[in-house]
Amino acid sequence: MQFGIKTAPGIWNSNMQRLIHGHDGKEPVKAAVIVDGVCVTGNNAEEHFANLHEFIFRLFAAGLKANISKCKFYQNQVKFLGKIVDRDGIKLDPATTSAIVKMPIPKDQSRLRSFLGSMSYIGRHVPGLREVRAPLDALVSPETKFIWGPDQDKAFNLCKSLAGNSARLLHF
Repeated sequence: MQFGIKTAPGIWNSNMQRLIHGHDGKEPVKAAVIVDGVCVTGNNAEEHFANLHEFIFRLFAAGLKANISKCKFYQNQVKFLGKIVDRDGIKLDPATTSAIVKMPIPKDQSRLRSFLGSMSYIGRHVPGLREVRAPLDALVSPETKFIWGPDQDKAFNLCKSLAGNSARLLHF
């Protein structure tokens, strides 16, 4: 595929999903595809090896190849899109939470939207976030004048505190 084609990520993702979720009537491989990465998993070393072997076989059978220098094998934990995945579950990467905690008070709607976008990204790790951020959400409406008050200050600081103490999500 040529570099720069706008639909390339969608085409790539679709092809990877087909490889993972069934090939010649075989069972799906335990793997996740996100953007340009694939993470192959297993409940133990033997299952991981079998899944990895099957995925690589399917990759080559489809005429595709992997850049071995970019591959990491048999990792106990993997950083994946600002999160750390390990055998116990999924937690936020400390770099992600640190970036949120260090954010200054937004001075306009654009910066507030950026902060709220970051909070939305980690929302599954922060129970009750929707209620806490409500005073901030009220300021991003185009009809609302951006006036930062004590309620927004309290909500902003509480959001940052919750981000710094986010929960681990368990595998299901």
